Amino acid sequence: MRVRAKTRNSCLTYRPDDVVTWDWRGLVLIGFGPGESNHDPGLYLLTGEYAVDIADDHRWVRRAHGAERDLCAELS
Repeated sequence: MRVRAKTRNSCLTYRPDDVVTWDWRGLVLIGFGPGESNHDPGLYLLTGEYAVDIADDHRWVRRAHGAERDLCAELS
C-alpha cells in the first residue's frame, strides 16, 4: 500500500519497501553522502522540479530539472 502526503509544492509517497519518494517543485536544501547516492556528494541547494527516493542507506535522484548549487564547493 502506498500512502501520499501532499502540499502545494511537494508530495511524499511512502512505499511498502520502506522507501519514501519525495517529489517537489521549488527550492530545497539536501545533502548526499559519498557512496550513498547516484548524485555527487555534498550539500546542495536545488531549485526546480525533482524526485528523490530516500531510504536508510541511500538517496536516489529519479528526476532532476532545474539548477543546483554545491554549497560545500562554494565554502571550501
